[in-house]
Amino acid sequence: FLTDPDSSTLGFVPVRSDQAHAWVEVWFDEYGWITFNPTSDVMAPGEEYPLQFISSDEWLPLIEEVLTRSGEVSVSMEDDEDTSEDGSWWKRAFTLVRRRPLLPWTIGGLFLFILYLPRRIIPGLFRMVFLLSSQPRRRVQGRWSLFAGCLSRGGYRPLKGETPLDWAIRVEAAGVSGFTSWTKLYLKAEYSPRFNLEDEEAGIEKYREVLKSWRKAGYAGHLRSFINPGWNGGFPW
Repeated sequence: FLTDPDSSTLGFVPVRSDQAHAWVEVWFDEYGWITFNPTSDVMAPGEEYPLQFISSDEWLPLIEEVLTRSGEVSVSMEDDEDTSEDGSWWKRAFTLVRRRPLLPWTIGGLFLFILYLPRRIIPGLFRMVFLLSSQPRRRVQGRWSLFAGCLSRGGYRPLKGETPLDWAIRVEAAGVSGFTSWTKLYLKAEYSPRFNLEDEEAGIEKYREVLKSWRKAGYAGHLRSFINPGWNGGFPW
């Protein structure tokens, strides 16, 4: 038993400090760990430690109290364990967040990354590769695809069975002027065997016209296009 030298207590039962003993374990090569009591019965020179002995009448009540309250200690410990297990989960979560303040941001960033990865990040990187291409055809295709994705997420989702040109006509009728002509240049870059720098320059002009018209359409579509992860904004073709 280990006695607290400040309070001289053993568990919940008070004991005298001169009744406690120190014990150690020492390794001996031939015998292993040997436990012994190094407490000396011989007083050191100049040390004064009065030995006080108590009678059996004073000692027996302490022993009786230890035996009586031994069960109370285990019961109280079990109660504490049950209380900790039955504690509210949000309290444990709050404690974890308080100890690691960056944990919520990490979890939130990971969630957004997984949410936007399939329909925003991967397609966006694929289309950016087209924009950086040395071929005018690929650059027109990448630029149109990026903007078409913004329109689709912003509320102009293509209908089932609708061709790119039919969709462009419907979008232009809704207020995005120039999108039909730009879509025709995109289809030329997609299917025509001939496509040169002049076609790309015409596509850039149409892109600026469409972008200007899209900006005048209002900020609701822009905000929706920015927030929408794109799960329902794909193209059927």
